[in-house]
Amino acid sequence: MARTNNDQAHLRRLRDTYAQMGCVPSYSQIAKALGFKAKNAAFKLTQRLIASGHLTKSVGGRLAPGPAFFTLELSDDEVRAGFGADGDATGLVQAQALDQLLMAKPSKTVLVKVHGDSMLNALTGDIVVAEIDGSQTIKEFRNDRGQPRLVSHGMDGKTVTPEKTLNIIGVIEWTEQTWNPTVGCTKISPGCKHCYAEAMAKRLKAMGTPGYENGFALTLLPERFNDPIKRKKPTVYFVNSMSDLFHERVPDAYIDKVFEVIAQTPHHTYQILTKRAARMARYFRKRSVPTNAWLGVSVEDRKYGVPRIDYLRQVPATIRFLSVEPLLADVGELNLTDIHWVIVGGESGPKARPMKMEWAEAVRAQCQEQGVAFFFKQWGGWGADGKKRAKAANGRELNGRTWDEMPVTVIERMASS
Repeated sequence: MARTNNDQAHLRRLRDTYAQMGCVPSYSQIAKALGFKAKNAAFKLTQRLIASGHLTKSVGGRLAPGPAFFTLELSDDEVRAGFGADGDATGLVQAQALDQLLMAKPSKTVLVKVHGDSMLNALTGDIVVAEIDGSQTIKEFRNDRGQPRLVSHGMDGKTVTPEKTLNIIGVIEWTEQTWNPTVGCTKISPGCKHCYAEAMAKRLKAMGTPGYENGFALTLLPERFNDPIKRKKPTVYFVNSMSDLFHERVPDAYIDKVFEVIAQTPHHTYQILTKRAARMARYFRKRSVPTNAWLGVSVEDRKYGVPRIDYLRQVPATIRFLSVEPLLADVGELNLTDIHWVIVGGESGPKARPMKMEWAEAVRAQCQEQGVAFFFKQWGGWGADGKKRAKAANGRELNGRTWDEMPVTVIERMASS
């Protein structure tokens, strides 16, 4: 059965609908989304898309993404690094796979060839390791009308303007890779309400991705233990971005294996975040923490989040950090004794709850008063002005600047690598 000329446009609309729903819509939903007068037209379209490999049917007869559903076209237009291209660009000649989970609007996403090194071309607000006029330094990068400047966050706030050469060696981010020896979780506090990992796990299950056969049900994946061991390049790993290592159904013996891998790979840094702070504290009462493991707790509000900080203080980690994200309320006065790093961010997604500027500013002020590194991650779905818009449009500036402070160990590793 041949595809019609409109099928490509219909497919783009279906991708957008899938991104919103987390699953392929039913025939009646397809008809409504695409403006068909009859459900039979939706049925015929899906048959063509099944024949082309864009859709498939599950064992239960439900529509599901096929191997080609998330394939994007490659535009023969070219752009400079840092500049996007609209999805309506012409000349789409070659298909390549790309991780669809990064796309909020698949119908407006195409692949483009990029001139320039987009990995090391720093943007205003990035914290960079740079060589300036022959000397290495770590500063905030700013580009003022084509004039690059390096800004210090120290007491003097000194701005450095290169006289001869400026070479950006690397951009510092709060994490570099994820490692998920377990996937899946259960909700225990308000911060879990719109869990990004749950929605992502459902999509990955629909795609047939290994490890997500059970969707968001807690699953142990010991076959992933060797992943960090095989990687020789020093890397900052965020452990269990799709789960909680200290979930009550993860056995102590399994957690032991995870920390054995961490201890065997001292060239890596591991960031482990949990909402089950009490269990983490109990686990480490008779165990040591590898020096390359950072341990943190989520602090979304005063009732559920703040009490986790006292449990974190009981853990003998080299770096203890707080993820104040999503920040859902004023957390009040914080005792940051023995806390080394605080990350603050607003919630993103279609049902995001707003974060007020005074909440974020209060945490920042307390970090400065108590000498704790402060990292402002994002505003999320609501801007500093209290208006809802796209996450990218809201940006990540707090009071007119970005905040990318990190514990000194990361700075030392970046400078020496």
